Amino acid sequence: MSPRFQNALLLVAGAVALTGCSALGVGGPAQPTPEAPVAASQQYLSKGGANTALDLGPDQKSLLSEYSALQELKLKAELRAKELEGQNEQLRAQLRNAESERDSQRNQSAGAEAELVRLRKQLHERDAKILALTLEKTVATHNALLLRIAALEQRLEAANAPTDVLAAPPQGR
Repeated sequence: MSPRFQNALLLVAGAVALTGCSALGVGGPAQPTPEAPVAASQQYLSKGGANTALDLGPDQKSLLSEYSALQELKLKAELRAKELEGQNEQLRAQLRNAESERDSQRNQSAGAEAELVRLRKQLHERDAKILALTLEKTVATHNALLLRIAALEQRLEAANAPTDVLAAPPQGR
């Protein structure tokens, strides 16, 4: 090979490398035609700016709808949790009120029970006093009756004694 031919061949190879082999149709990215399908690497990517609609594939749309549904479900669950926490607080307040009312009723009941015990004791003491007084009255009545009986016996003896004097025959007759 002659050095001239080698130089020419190197020049052609350099030109082909610089043009990206597009002139030869080898290597390099081909420009898509409007009818050509979108390349797999660009299928789910947006080509527009912030205000253009996304061109999403069916899998992306499914994932997006599932994500949106889960977000809505999460928001509903959080709202329900807050609602239940509010109800829980209301029920706890009602429980505290019921417990304090129960405690006050227990205190009132304990006070009433103590008063009942005191009144029963007082009644028992009065009954014992009445019984003691009744016993004393019975003893006094018994003693009075015994005295009356003794007085009546003395009267009867006194009344019987003059009868004996009258019933006895006179001594001088």
